[in-house]
Amino acid sequence: MLDLVAQSVITTWPTEIFVLGSKIRPWNMASSRTLLIYIYPWNDDITYAELNVTVEDVDSISYAKYRPKLLLIMDSNERTLSAQRQLEYLWELKFLDVIILEVSLRSKYSEPVFVAVHRYNGFRKSYTRLTAYDDSIDWYPKSRNIYGDKFKIKFEEIWSPYGSLEPGSGTVGGLAKAFSDTLSIALNGTVVHTNFPDESNMIYRAEALVNEDAHNMDHSVAVGTDRFCLLIPILPAEVPFDFWPIIVTILIGISLSGIVWCASTILRVSERARNPLNTICLILGISPFYAPRTFVEKMLFVATVMTAAEYTAMFQAELFELAIELSAENRVSSFQELFATGLQVVVSKVVYDELAASEQISSELMRRFTSVGERERISVNTSRAYFTSETDAKVLETKVLGRKGERLFKVSDLCILAHYRVHTIPFKSAFKNEINRALLMTMEYGFTKKHADDFWKDIGTRNESEIILNHSMYVAYLVIFVGYAISLLAFARELIASRVSKRQHPTFCVKCPRIVTR
Repeated sequence: MLDLVAQSVITTWPTEIFVLGSKIRPWNMASSRTLLIYIYPWNDDITYAELNVTVEDVDSISYAKYRPKLLLIMDSNERTLSAQRQLEYLWELKFLDVIILEVSLRSKYSEPVFVAVHRYNGFRKSYTRLTAYDDSIDWYPKSRNIYGDKFKIKFEEIWSPYGSLEPGSGTVGGLAKAFSDTLSIALNGTVVHTNFPDESNMIYRAEALVNEDAHNMDHSVAVGTDRFCLLIPILPAEVPFDFWPIIVTILIGISLSGIVWCASTILRVSERARNPLNTICLILGISPFYAPRTFVEKMLFVATVMTAAEYTAMFQAELFELAIELSAENRVSSFQELFATGLQVVVSKVVYDELAASEQISSELMRRFTSVGERERISVNTSRAYFTSETDAKVLETKVLGRKGERLFKVSDLCILAHYRVHTIPFKSAFKNEINRALLMTMEYGFTKKHADDFWKDIGTRNESEIILNHSMYVAYLVIFVGYAISLLAFARELIASRVSKRQHPTFCVKCPRIVTR
């Protein structure tokens, strides 16, 4: 019978099949990497110890990250341990895909006679015994259909756009919510959040694919790609700056103030117009406290306004040039430019291996790279640069701010590779195929791209607010020039009004009658 089973397995699943010899216990086993068949032809009792031997054999020949399906062919014997108790025991040992085929090996015919198939669903705690006469029952129901039961996932370390989690209620949002809904449909159940990893069927953690030595977790299929980019502190450009133009401009302004004051004294301008506060107002280009009345005062006002406007333009130009030069940043677009900065660079283990294999990086530069674990907490400071995923880098760029709200980091043009972002599930999980299918569905329906677009749309809105705030200085400049314009209009109004008043001033002629005396 074992030969017949082995031949059937080879025909259905083309793979290497081996039958253990008589010296290796148990000898009655046919195995592939995806299907394991045990045959118990004896009439002896099948005890828990016998099942433990089966479990050990499964672990010894299975892939490190996969547990095959298990088929137990047993003789129909009343003294044998009941199939339900065996299935419940195997379920506790994480054998979820088990079928017990009950046959009669003592038949008078040459071939064994089928009796029944035993199945067990640990989620519903339901046991089913199927016979050849159960036409209404699915002979091979979905073993991973949890029939409306709960599928527990531990959502941890998630952030937009990969999802959100409210600590109190355990409500998830974003891509995590879309993933939960998709997985609920795939498993015909309800996905709920749990805070305990031991009782979870899966851990939702969006992270880069790493080759780590974990003994209880496995990576599922990727939901997207992400580049690794250099997050570098903003470095001021080393530009030599000459402060003499600003000093000279300030001296010119002081000289102009003195000249204006002396001119007002020499021209015998009234004390009212020569008021120090009034003169300062004229120099600053704003409306004076006392409007000029005489022609000399008005001409002095125009000259002062024009000179002050020219001086202010010069001074603002020098300050603007200073601001541009001081705010200039070093661009880092190549490894040579990164080497020139002299910064230490923090990278993950996977990125470190990729960089070490690159021919573009010298051994001197590699000494500056520090490798850290994927799950280690990294304290970000401006004395080091960081190679991290592009999404994480952009998040840090917007959130790591100085005391005055200024950004301390920027995402460089230097990016490498394209790593997958995956989720983790327990090793040998019975739901791996369904989880992978659900993740592929999220990719197909564009959940990842949608939430990423929404995330960066919000970031762009915040950036626009910052740009408006940064341009508030130009509003002040606009107010100054508007003050100049109002002053000139006030002068023109006074000048025109004085001209008109002189022309329209009436002339009275008084004629006196001549007195004639005799």
